[in-house]
Amino acid sequence: MAVFEQFPYTNFHELNLDWIIKQMKDVLGSVEELSAKLDSELEQTILEYLNEHLDEIMLTATYIESTRTLKIGGNV
Repeated sequence: MAVFEQFPYTNFHELNLDWIIKQMKDVLGSVEELSAKLDSELEQTILEYLNEHLDEIMLTATYIESTRTLKIGGNV
């Protein structure tokens, strides 16, 4: 059975918890990387949209004093 010692069940009487813990840490690291990348790309996309459409938004915006809201092109 020495050939299969790299897999989770190297000994059929015991679990190889070190392997499972290592795999979970690898997955967690990948998820954190993906989350950071997604946040960065989302922020960049929002900034690009605002840069392209800011003039249009400002031209159609109306501030309503009584409700303290900004109405943009008919939508609140």
